[in-house]
Amino acid sequence: MESNRILPFLQTASLAQDEHALSQGEVSPALFLVVHGELEVFRFDEQGRESAIGYLHPGDSFGELSMLTGEASPATVRAKTASRLLAITRQDFPKLTAEIPWLGVTVARLIAQRLTRAGAAIVAKLREGVPGRLDLVAPSALIEAIHLNGLSGTLAAQRGEES
Repeated sequence: MESNRILPFLQTASLAQDEHALSQGEVSPALFLVVHGELEVFRFDEQGRESAIGYLHPGDSFGELSMLTGEASPATVRAKTASRLLAITRQDFPKLTAEIPWLGVTVARLIAQRLTRAGAAIVAKLREGVPGRLDLVAPSALIEAIHLNGLSGTLAAQRGEES
């Protein structure tokens, strides 16, 4: 039975309310699966303000992209309620996928789905308009971005407050 082959690779973790499972800027040590509880995902902006991204519930996972790439996590995951997690460490993941190949394909599919959703959300946000300061963008970079993204239409600019 495959579950018997997975069990040796699983570690458990308990989080108290408000305890961080993963912090923005750190490399995830594992792929985490939420077993019990609710976790919130948020990030800090340049001014240190917290911005909520979403919530994780039993059955959700996190940390896999950072774990696989070694890149820093773009967000912090904090327990909103007391929570239990299962974890597959970065060191054990290759061994587990060698033992159960379909698991690696499943994680790759999950990452692809998340990236697709994130890309669609960015495009939707861009279509709403992006407030910002054009004086901080080189005209050539602005024109290149418009061209590369196949955009056309009207660029509206208005005098804003000086910062």
